[in-house]
Amino acid sequence: MKTPLLRRVGAVALLPIAFTTAQAADLKWTATTPSASSAVTQPWETAANWSGGAVPTALDTINAPSPAPASGTVFASVGLHGDATVGAFNVTLVTPWSIVAETDSKLEVLGDFSRSGSNSLTLRNNGGKLDVKIDGNLTVNTALYFGAAGGPINSVTVLGNTVVNGAALNVTSTVPSSFVGGITLGNAGRIFANRYGTIDGGFSTAKLDSAVVTASDIYASDASNTTAVITINGGAGTSGSYSGKLIDQTAASVGIWSPSLKIVKEGQGTQELSWGGDISSKGTSYNGGTEINGGTLIISNTTGSGTGGGYVSVGAAGTLAGSGFITPTAGKNVTVAGAISPGKNGTGTLTLGLQGASQLVFLDGSKLQFTLGSSSDQIAFSTSGDWLAGSGKVTLALTLGAGFDYSQSYTIFDNVTTSGFQLAGVTGYDTSNYTAVFNRVGNDYQVSFAAVPEPAPGLLIALALVVVVSFRAFSRLGHE
Repeated sequence: MKTPLLRRVGAVALLPIAFTTAQAADLKWTATTPSASSAVTQPWETAANWSGGAVPTALDTINAPSPAPASGTVFASVGLHGDATVGAFNVTLVTPWSIVAETDSKLEVLGDFSRSGSNSLTLRNNGGKLDVKIDGNLTVNTALYFGAAGGPINSVTVLGNTVVNGAALNVTSTVPSSFVGGITLGNAGRIFANRYGTIDGGFSTAKLDSAVVTASDIYASDASNTTAVITINGGAGTSGSYSGKLIDQTAASVGIWSPSLKIVKEGQGTQELSWGGDISSKGTSYNGGTEINGGTLIISNTTGSGTGGGYVSVGAAGTLAGSGFITPTAGKNVTVAGAISPGKNGTGTLTLGLQGASQLVFLDGSKLQFTLGSSSDQIAFSTSGDWLAGSGKVTLALTLGAGFDYSQSYTIFDNVTTSGFQLAGVTGYDTSNYTAVFNRVGNDYQVSFAAVPEPAPGLLIALALVVVVSFRAFSRLGHE
């Protein structure tokens, strides 16, 4: 007879089994160094450098260094020597603090990253490349440097929302950084893109928003001859509205056009820009150009130039919309392969303040998406001139709005002297009963509609006789 297993192991089977469960902790950096040696780093991976004598893990929250260093000392910089993961980052600083990569390293924050206090936090390369990934939200209430004068950071990726309040977020990365959830600038929130870069840099974001307009600015580098590219790449359904400034640089010693800020619209989302810069003055506009390669960019400024002083390019999948003012510097064109759709949530007039040899250039397949009616869309030029190029390449795609009347003429281009400009075609109207007529009237180009004439009665009788005779002829042949 076999003994049951439970009886064989006896009471041992009934003993409780103890499991050890790791507990989340709030950890603080404690390593210090003499003030004269402030550049000295101490290793992240040394447990003695952290409160509680433990190296942070994916469960832990990093808090501000503490306690305050003794007189004549400062907190040492954190030296990373490989990948590190923490649960969250919530730091209020009263003294500066740095985290640097001495070998290629990645710092991942699984939750939120929050910065506040009276002093700055810097994360950058220092012999190794540092990549920072924040899976949650980023909140900046005091200066945060991703890359600094001592060196750039390799890249920054924030999956959640980024909010900058009353402080400066500095982004100088070797690889363009990504703020996936979008950026919102609160009161006095500022971003310096590629501030310390020596090569072209910048970042991408799903959208730009400004919760409060006052002193909310985005600047390019103010230290070197580079371009900072901001790519707005939100997908379908994403919509941002930014009222803050977009400026090349602030340094008085740097030329007006160099370094430059450039705006690129990608993706299928919509972005509105409603601040207009003065292109004639240093530090009051951006001049690196505006490219609309996807989705819709709405320009709704009331003064200055909503796209700065650089060129404007509308790609085949892009749409330029709004009722604002676009005033590039002399010789810079507005080139359209996609669509221009004046207005926002209704009809409007998009005004172009072209100068010198600048022109509105249409490429093959381009479209003018206009609504006509008692209130109609229009493109107006600030001054009269030879502003149109690309005759025969743009299609006028109409929507017939409230109050539309086929007996009326509608201005498409106002204040232009270009002669002989033609459309590739006109769509969206009753082509069975009307023909669209596009021509220049004074300094305007207008579209009107001519009724298709009905055939004369005599012609109808003649056609009927031809049909009858032909029918009889065929009938005789059939009987022979």
